[in-house]
Parts: sequence; C-alpha cells; structure tokens
Amino acid sequence: MILRLLLIAIAMVVLLRLLGWKPRFGRGSESTSHFEDRQGVDSGNTQDDLRQKVDADLVICARCGLSVPRNTAYSHAGRWACSVQHLEPTS
Repeated sequence: MILRLLLIAIAMVVLLRLLGWKPRFGRGSESTSHFEDRQGVDSGNTQDDLRQKVDADLVICARCGLSVPRNTAYSHAGRWACSVQHLEPTS
C-alpha cells in the first residue's frame, strides 16, 4: 500500500516536470529571485543594476537627509525636501 502511494507520488512529480513545472526551492543558475519575478524584471539585470535604477529616482532632503522618491519630493531653488515644512528655511 505504501509502495503504491510512493510510486503514484513519483509519477505525479515526473508528469508535472514534463509539463514544465519548476519547484520554487533551490537556487540553480537558471532560477530568478522572487523579487525579479514579482517586478517583471528581465533576468539579465543584476541586483546592482536594480539598485542603481532605484537610487536614480531618489533625492535627499536638505534638512533631515531622508531619501525620498523624486516624484513625491518638494523642490525650490535647487533644494529638495521630504515635506513642505522642511522646504521652508529654518529660523
């Protein structure tokens, strides 16, 4: 009985592999990270390429030093700020 269940399980795994199923565990040379899968990033990009792409879209607040996405940051006279309050000059 146990031998029959084991053979059925092995047959199912072999069938799934033939159909193109790949297990999520293991890090072979052809597997990509889950981050790359979720983001739809081409597997030719390395993590350094991704980091540079993210860093290019960030600016640093002139007052507190916080890194903020460029599209949500405030700018005036060449200064970047994370909020309107930090954009105003200090007294």
